[in-house]
Amino acid sequence: ILTENNNTQQFIKQLAEREGVSEEKIKEIIIDSFRKSYCEGENSGAELHFEFDSGLSIYRLYKIVEAINEPEKEITKDNKLLKEGKIKGNNFFLPLDIKNLSISLNQEIKNRLRKDEVREKATEDNPQIILTRSDDLFIRKLLEQEIPQIKAGIIAIHDILRLPGLVSKVIVERGKVAMEKGLRLDPAGTCIGEEGEKAKSVSRLIYPERIDFADWTEDKKKLLPKLLSPVKLIKLNIKKEEE
Repeated sequence: ILTENNNTQQFIKQLAEREGVSEEKIKEIIIDSFRKSYCEGENSGAELHFEFDSGLSIYRLYKIVEAINEPEKEITKDNKLLKEGKIKGNNFFLPLDIKNLSISLNQEIKNRLRKDEVREKATEDNPQIILTRSDDLFIRKLLEQEIPQIKAGIIAIHDILRLPGLVSKVIVERGKVAMEKGLRLDPAGTCIGEEGEKAKSVSRLIYPERIDFADWTEDKKKLLPKLLSPVKLIKLNIKKEEE
């Protein structure tokens, strides 16, 4: 039994060591247990404040107001109860008699830890898989699947510029394998395929999102028009970044 006369810190430390968990975990269970015990019936909606020192102090927390709208959380500044607690700013802390709230925590802690262990085991045995189509990695893996030259390293994806659900601009270049073997090819054209067959195949999988390919070049005046296609640029001015 935990009461205000016990050495709370020692009690928590011993329980934590015995159960092989952190002291914070034990405190969390103690707080939850007392809240469940007190905050029911006419005390439903009450807010509690806990202080752990040599003993455990539990207070019911009220906000000091001119007029009460929420009786379970508010108290007027002329209420006689204010003499029985402590005031900090606009908050009033009414000490609760722990003897009336005391509960046996040993079984409560065991039950709680057992439930947590079951949840953790369930998570380990049944890992969650989160699927998203908005990550660039989704497009990258899809291209590797649909375009053999990318998977083989003949063509490399330099970058992907994407507005998920609208359009993906994929910048491609000769891959490591192509450079090692001295292969000459048109990376973007290869990805698009004859009559756009490969590009259409990928687009069908991410419909209504459209996918476009552009060859990588360090020349921004050549690269930007490709990325902005089908928009036709009339004039392009590139300002140098100021140091």
